[in-house]
Amino acid sequence: MRSVKFAALIVAGTLAAGAFASCGNRAKNAASDGTAAGSEVSAGEDVIVQGVNDSAENAVKSYAKAAYDSIDGEIYCTLTLPQKDISKLKSGNGSWKKKAENYAKNRKEELERDGFTKSETADFMQDTTLSAAALKNAETYFVQTYGGDKPKASEGYGYTFIITSTKGGETLKSGLEVSAVNFEGQGWKILPFDAESLEKSSK
Repeated sequence: MRSVKFAALIVAGTLAAGAFASCGNRAKNAASDGTAAGSEVSAGEDVIVQGVNDSAENAVKSYAKAAYDSIDGEIYCTLTLPQKDISKLKSGNGSWKKKAENYAKNRKEELERDGFTKSETADFMQDTTLSAAALKNAETYFVQTYGGDKPKASEGYGYTFIITSTKGGETLKSGLEVSAVNFEGQGWKILPFDAESLEKSSK
């Protein structure tokens, strides 16, 4: 049983919370070659992707764009999966490309299923600096979700961004909140929780 209960992602408006489903849970993170999800892999040289996760703001903007504007599976997975899984997938026979393509396909189908014909993001705002307690909870969430050793969270920030969508000819605006956390050896990762939820997560 998990030792930390995380509050549900706050989603204003009509966009489904499913938009923030991770690239894969612990069971699904294994590469197609059968490598176990918890096995250790060297972080490698691609921990930091210039312009994607070299800063908290760039990470959040890249994440939002990949999930709503251009639906980019590689960027989305880079900003959600731990480096050991990214390295593992990239070393597998086409497994990284397949996972990225599957994410993009499923995301597009999800938007179409929900009736959205167009979505774009704008109006980003940094809400708050994550507290020490929130960073500890972020570490717990990361290791419980992906396995392996608990990563050290050095800093983090809560962000809000606005999504403008078109559904049935009607324009809708929805506010979404996420947290950007810098894990040592990982770069910036986006967690599907607002800063308050990470702060108030309790045993």
